[in-house]
Amino acid sequence: NRPSYVSLTGQLCCRAAVAIPCRESEATHATWGDIDLPGRTWTQPTSKNGRPHRFPLNERALAILAARRAAAGADTNPGALVFPAPRTGKAFDGWSGVKHALDARLGPAVTAWRFHDLRRTCATALGEAGCDDALVDMLLNHVAAGTRSVLTRTYNVSQRWDDRVRAVNAWGRWIDKALGVPVPDGDTANVVDLTTIRQRTA
Repeated sequence: NRPSYVSLTGQLCCRAAVAIPCRESEATHATWGDIDLPGRTWTQPTSKNGRPHRFPLNERALAILAARRAAAGADTNPGALVFPAPRTGKAFDGWSGVKHALDARLGPAVTAWRFHDLRRTCATALGEAGCDDALVDMLLNHVAAGTRSVLTRTYNVSQRWDDRVRAVNAWGRWIDKALGVPVPDGDTANVVDLTTIRQRTA
């Protein structure tokens, strides 16, 4: 059996991919020049659908990226990878090791899963909370979001950024709740955010 050890880089890369939520390949090829921590955004110069894409970053993602930046030391120039492989310095490619470690920790109760299922979980959670399909597609950068009509792409340039910010913040709180992270007394922002989205998209 392989040891269930994952480097700190691998752990943070996996956590970031879940929190943002993005594809594994997107996380591994992110560079510091694309990350704007004060602006709470990650802008991909290109993406799976061939277009630039901007991810809003929730508190969980920001904390993970801040931890990685602190660990990266001097390797934070704009062209440097956020999650380089510890030994080679190239894009992290240890996803099979991460999954092996998670499988060992999860045990036989959870089987036949893959990392893409976590994006499906995000889409399902936000859909059940009232977010419409178009908003979820924009947040996850699905192909459907890139194939909107020419008229829509030409005139609707905002791409519902405020709604996407609310949705990704709600996703971060959903993760916190799933992990048993205490929510401060009176913090109902996740409910308010999703209610606002439902009202605007009904």
